[in-house]
Amino acid sequence: MRLLYPCGLKPITGAHVYLIKEYLRQHKSITKIILFIGPNKRDFIDQELAYELALNTLSDLPVEIIKTAKSPIMHIYSWIEDKNREIGNYAMISSSKGSDYKRTLEFTKNYTIKKYKNNLPLNVKVVNIDSINPIIFKGRTDEFNEIPISATIIRNDVLNNNYKLFKTGYPNIEEDKIQFIWNKLHEKITEKNKEKIEESI
Repeated sequence: MRLLYPCGLKPITGAHVYLIKEYLRQHKSITKIILFIGPNKRDFIDQELAYELALNTLSDLPVEIIKTAKSPIMHIYSWIEDKNREIGNYAMISSSKGSDYKRTLEFTKNYTIKKYKNNLPLNVKVVNIDSINPIIFKGRTDEFNEIPISATIIRNDVLNNNYKLFKTGYPNIEEDKIQFIWNKLHEKITEKNKEKIEESI
């Protein structure tokens, strides 16, 4: 089975890594998890930087990362219908946070009992898989303690130059990988600030 994961990854967080590892731990039949990164920019993080950070962070896991020209959800619909798609079972994954799992159920329903089932290539099947509860921030010293890890909060930690809080978004991840993300994000901020200064001269 292959899992399809539409995600922002701006930036990749410990929540993304946890979700991937937890699915792999719970389902031994999984051969690959395919991540889809959309084109939308979040603050100072664009698709290219998001891709680079995810590629480095997930280098030891059976993942493939695809950059999409439209929303990841919409891209997955056309992607799964490609006539050259490898045969087998596919499932869209998500955490149970917010409306993520609702989109997953909608995707599965569209390819099982109505709408787009006949668009699937021969021997390609969309199946359902349960959501996983999100991992939460722990040990923070602000109002975001004990809530689900969020890329938005992590971006704010970078903008506030607070590595201690930033690091709480990456539990059980190697220090060198966390440092890589931090350094790349700060390089991007420096680059953007330099561009603003040059534009004002």
